[in-house]
Order: sequence, then C-alpha cells, then structure tokens
Amino acid sequence: MRRITRSAVVAALIGAVVAATAALGVVAQPAAAAPTPNGTLTLTSTAPAPGDPLTFSYTTDKPNTKNWVAVYNDPATGPTDQKSHGSSTDWAYVDSTTASSSGTVTVASTGLTPGHDLVAYFLYADGYTWLAQPVTFHVGYTTSGSLALTTTTPRAGGDLTFSYRTGDANASGTDWIAVYDDPKKSPLNQTYPGSGSTAWSYVSGTSGTVTIPAGALTSGHDVIAYLLADDGYTWLAQPVVFRLAAAASGPTAGGTLTLLTEDPMAGKPLTFSFTTATPNAKNWIGVYDDPSTAPSGGASHGASTTWEYVPNATSGTVTIPSGALTGGHTVAAVLLYDDGYVNLAPPITFTLKAEPPLTGSTEPTVDHFLTDDIVRPAVGPSTAVRFSVAGMWAGVRGAAPAAATFTAQAGPDWLAVAPDGTVTGTTPASIPAQTPLLTVLATEASGLTGTLTVELPLTEPGAPPAVHAATLTMWDGGTHVDDAVDKLARSILVNRFDLVALQATGGNATAVAQRLGWNAIEDAAGLAVIAPYPLTALPAPAAAVLAVSAAVAGTDLPVWNTALDGGGPDRASVCTDGAAAAVAAEKGSTRYAQAHTVAQAVNTARTATPDGRLLLLGALGSPSNLDWTGAPSAANCGAGPVAWPVTSELQAAGLADAFRTARTDIAADPGATAGILGGTVNAAAARPALLDRLDYVYVAGPLTVQDANLVVDGFPQASPSNANRWVSDRAAVEATIVLAAPAAGGGGSGGGGGTADPGTGAAAGHSGLPGALARTGDVLGLVLAGIAVAAVVIGGLTILIRRRRDASTPSGTPEAEPTAHPEEANR
Repeated sequence: MRRITRSAVVAALIGAVVAATAALGVVAQPAAAAPTPNGTLTLTSTAPAPGDPLTFSYTTDKPNTKNWVAVYNDPATGPTDQKSHGSSTDWAYVDSTTASSSGTVTVASTGLTPGHDLVAYFLYADGYTWLAQPVTFHVGYTTSGSLALTTTTPRAGGDLTFSYRTGDANASGTDWIAVYDDPKKSPLNQTYPGSGSTAWSYVSGTSGTVTIPAGALTSGHDVIAYLLADDGYTWLAQPVVFRLAAAASGPTAGGTLTLLTEDPMAGKPLTFSFTTATPNAKNWIGVYDDPSTAPSGGASHGASTTWEYVPNATSGTVTIPSGALTGGHTVAAVLLYDDGYVNLAPPITFTLKAEPPLTGSTEPTVDHFLTDDIVRPAVGPSTAVRFSVAGMWAGVRGAAPAAATFTAQAGPDWLAVAPDGTVTGTTPASIPAQTPLLTVLATEASGLTGTLTVELPLTEPGAPPAVHAATLTMWDGGTHVDDAVDKLARSILVNRFDLVALQATGGNATAVAQRLGWNAIEDAAGLAVIAPYPLTALPAPAAAVLAVSAAVAGTDLPVWNTALDGGGPDRASVCTDGAAAAVAAEKGSTRYAQAHTVAQAVNTARTATPDGRLLLLGALGSPSNLDWTGAPSAANCGAGPVAWPVTSELQAAGLADAFRTARTDIAADPGATAGILGGTVNAAAARPALLDRLDYVYVAGPLTVQDANLVVDGFPQASPSNANRWVSDRAAVEATIVLAAPAAGGGGSGGGGGTADPGTGAAAGHSGLPGALARTGDVLGLVLAGIAVAAVVIGGLTILIRRRRDASTPSGTPEAEPTAHPEEANR
C-alpha cells in the first residue's frame, strides 16, 4: 500500500491564500523553525527480513486518529524537512478509531529492499510534521561474510570490482556474486526471484576480489549485488546497493596511464596501470621504441614495438613484454581506443635502460667477458696462485668468440697474465692494506677489446679457509633457457659462489666449469660438483650420491651431492589429509628409501671419522622437519607439527641444516626454493611457502655456518622461459661456511633428531633446533670494504643480489562474462 501526496484541491486553496495575501501587501515572514518533537518511535521487530511486517512502538503528546507511520525505501524521498518529497513505500495509521498517545503499530512491508538504509517517520494528522525522530534500519538475514563494491565510480558498460569474504569455505568453488538491475527482481527472500541475474561471477577461496563486467546493467537507478552460496540463493553477506553513472558517449582522453615498473630496462617486462571512462573489448596499450611514431590526433604514425589489450576494463594493471624495445633512450606508451588510435589518456614517455651485457639478451652484440669483475677464493701470504680467465671471454648468444690475446692492463707486479689468459703469481709475504685488484685486457685481431677486473682477497696466516657453497638444479640441463651454459657461469660469478653442486645437469656442468676456468667432476646421472679448487673423485657412498674431495687452501673437504626422487606423494596433501597421513605416505616413497640409504652412509662415514668434515648438498624434494614444529596455523596450513621423514633421517644422522642454522626465524625466512617462476603461482591458493623448501645444504664436523641465503637472478618466467636470466626453475641455496669448528659454546655440528610420534607424525621431544650450528659472525664489513675498493677502480661492482619474491601482477584482463549463471540457465 502506498501513501499518496495530498490532493490538488488542497494545493489550489493554498495557492489562493498566497495570492490574496500578496494582493493586500502582506509580507510573508520567515517560518519559525520546526519544534523538536516530543514523541518516540521505536522499531521493535528484531532483524526483519525483506517482506516481514514491521512493528513499531510509539508515544506522542499530540494524539490524533490520523497520526501515521510512513516507511521509505529511498530515504531521499522522505519528509526530511517535514515536507513531502515523494510517496511512502509502506504506511499505516497508528490507530484510526482512537486518538492514542502510545501503543504499537504494524506496517506491512511490501516494497522494501535490502542492502541500504531504510527510514520510518511518525507523522501528525495525515501530514508531514514529525511527532518523533525518524528511525533508520535495514532488512536482511543474519550472515557471517561481507561484500563491498571497491570500484570508486561504477559506470554502465564498465567493470565492477568487489571485495568479498564468504565466512565459510566452499570446496566446490561455486559461491558466486550476482548483480541485478532491478532490486525487486532479486533473491530478496533467498530464493530464485523468477529471472536471472544481470551480471555475475564465481568467487574463489574464502576471501578476495573479483571483477565483473557491468554488461546489461543500466544507469540512473539502484542496482543490487549479492554474495550467494553454492550455486544457490542463500546469502553469505549483506547485499550492496549502488548506482551506475551513464556510459561515456564516446572515447575520451580523460583517463590515466602510469608506468609501475621501477628502473625499466630493455629485455624486461613493463607493467602499467590505467584508468578510462570508455571501456571496450579492444582497448589497448601500445609501446613505441621511437616516440615520434606514437599515434597522435587519432592517426597512426607507425607500428607499435610491443602492445597488449586491456579489454572491457575501466581500470587495472597489465604487464607487456618488452619485445624489440631497445635501451639507452626515451620510449613512449599510449592507451588507445577500440583497436584504433584515439587516445584514452595522455601518452607517457620514459627512459629504458640498456640491459647489462648478458648472453641471450638483446645486448651485447659483440664478443665480451661474461661479467665485469670476479672475486677469487681467498688465499694466504706467500701462496702460489694459478687460474685462467680465457673461458670467460664469450661470444654473442652462446656462439664461440673469436680468438683473443690477454694481457695485464693494471694490477700488482707479482701477478702475470699469459697471452692465453692464464694468470700466475705468488702472493706477497705480508698482506697489503688494499685488496689486490688485477685488470685483464682481452684483444681480438679486429681490434675489439674488453676488460675484466679480478679481486684476489688475502687472509691472515693460519686463518681457516671459507667456502661459498651452493646447490642448484639445472632444470633439465638448462634446456628451457637460451645460452644456459653462459648464463649459469655468469650467475655463479656474479653471486660469488666458489663451490657448486649441480643436479639435472644433462652433461652440461663440465662446460660451465670450463667457462669459469674451474674444475669439474660430473657423473652420468646428472650430478656434478664444480669449483676453482682441486677436486678428487671419491667412491660413491650410496646410490644417487656423487662424492668428491675439494682441496680448499690445503684442507680436504668431502662434498656429497644428491638428487632424491622427485615423484611420490604430493607434499601438499598434508594440508588436507593431516600430518600422520602425509608422514606415512612419504615413508612409503622411493625418496624416503633413498634418504634412508644416504643417512646410513652418513652414519658410516661419521663413525669411521667422528671428527671428519662433511658437506652434503642437493635436491631432496621434501619440506624440512625443522620448519614444521609450531601449532596449527596459516603458515603450516593448519597441519601443525610434521616430522617430514626425509629431513628427519638426515638430521638424525648428525647433519645440520645450514639455511635454518643461519636463519632461525621461520616466518621471516621460510626458505622456499620451488615456485619461483612467474605465472605459476595461484595467489588464491592457500599453499604455505614452507611446502616449497626442497633444496638443502647440510654440514657435519668442524664446520661453521656464517650465513645462508636463497639466490635467484632476475625474474624468471614459466613461459616463455628461453630469455630467462636464471637457468633453473628453483632458487639456489648458498651458505658461507668456515672450515673450522664453532667457537667454544657456540654449538655443535648436529646430533640425533629424536623420534617421530607415529600417531601424529610430529617429532617427539624436540625443542628449538637440536644440533644446529651457531651463527658466529657477520661478513658485512668485509664485503662493503671490498666493494668500496673495487668501485674506486672500475666504477662499481656487480654485487650479490637477493631477489625478493613478489606476488603475481594481475593481468588487467577481466574475467569472461558467462551468458547466464548455471543455476539460472536451468530455470
């Protein structure tokens, strides 16, 4: 029932009175402010649902049989100033037979919609004078989730972005957001409203954001959005009511285009954000190597160098491959309309830096050294040195370089460079104040030259040597990346590794060592150890293990390299099946059987030589038992403590995990080595990083871990991967290890790992990190000093870069709009 505004007769009478007073010269005085009403109006219905009758209690000092309660679906149409601005949605007299000063009244609810404020007024004698302060309320159902429209200016034909929280997980992934152009034809009562939604999309997980094309939604009136459960109409959150602005009549240049990539570089993707009031399925961003060829005045002046669509979106981000863009100059980017050349935003220009010399990129175009500088392992005074730099002189895109002659351009007189690139000499008896630097000049017959700076750090007499050991899987021998041998050699040099265990080499590790002027031992199973130190093969202590001895400054260091079976049970099952089931499944795997054999070999070696050193590196394919010790939480996907059997076996054999020794804060440093490739991680998936720590450096005996890190060069992509700077699909684990026991009281070299509780898979009796080595010092001062000295000579060093893992950048491409929600399609 709708309350209609007073009749035209009353309006005519009022008009006549006004005219008469004007004719008599009577001047109207300003109306006095309306007195504050003395009555009350209270909604006594608890949490009313749409369509439920509404009961109010009231009091008034002006009883009248025509006093009435009016309810407005649109608060703007209510008598906000005690004057009518539109018809009420529902109303009722408080008592049409008796002039009551208090009581209750029930108003039938016939046209009220959820998702926004509703307002009720207590009014005097068929008019609009307030008898009480108005009451604001909502209709709806009790829900535990939330829904919000985050698009700041929703527009017809544009995109609508919502944030949501469902409150409950839906394993089937069929929770959905439905938007209705007519709120009265929506699931007001959590049932099918008789017609389909105007626009919709599924949501993933229990929270997140989703973008829905506005499609056929129209402007200028209320529309409503619902978060609904499991392909049905049960509310998961209170609905949202909003209005759409009219669609732009044509393309306008009032949008924005912004480059988000910091320090853009040739050969690297470029990420842009954009806004436009004119979305279109064929809107696009073009990037032009020559800004003079960028479109202007709606006309093309040349083809774009690289480009990408931004379909049906009023805002978003998009990442565009750099393609054939060249560095060292200004380039331009433009946001354009509908596969044409009309600007949707002012064009932008920016400088694209040239990529550093790197085989496989667009630079260099001539023969070159793999890097600008290298650091040799430290040696003591009066020590003979001999190494070669010839292998570091590289051709273009992996091709063999032309013959070059090598000479010393600058450096100490105790070093000599032979024409074939062999460097020889004997270190001085006393350590100089400055770290010795040697600059090697390569010269080809054509006159082409290049230089390489070699840093030769010296140590005090009797100081224990240190190694920078790393483990890395080569991802099918580097076959996924162009020029993998040169790229891996460069990564090793840039990151200052000096002992590397490689897995899945495909027979290419020896070639990498030759590039570096190093030694190599590589087996037919794809395991290799490469280092600048003399290497001696040792008998294999177990299957799937390559054993060598490295002579590090006169100290023998046994090095074992292993790659355990990568198949078997899915480690992520711990999140769904629990700790006990995951541990039991792992113990039935080939990987665990191999780990058990390796652990037995470690025990045998340590029994034979209790004080002997051992360095074990490799791809174990298992999370660490040291990481899964806490109570159930998001960090361990609710699984709680898990005694992963592969790493538990190795810990029980007396090995200490170098990474966790140096980095004890598990939350800050989860150590994930898998999942590094861009475009492979689903941000909505609840997968803890601890599941992806699969590669390890272990130590035993008189060895001290000083530091440990994960290393990745650049931002490798899953596909296409050929241009990746990093040859692997996994991060390297590197550790700085001193070949000496920790200081007294500083911890041991590892001990027994305890036993596992067969009921839960949790390690029993563990506290902290049993047997972990102490972190005994910080080499930051030495590193900074070396960098400063080298910077004076060559204008700066390429230093070790630790890449921060980032979340996937959204593509800016909205979800495709289905024609109908599947539940509705069957109606």
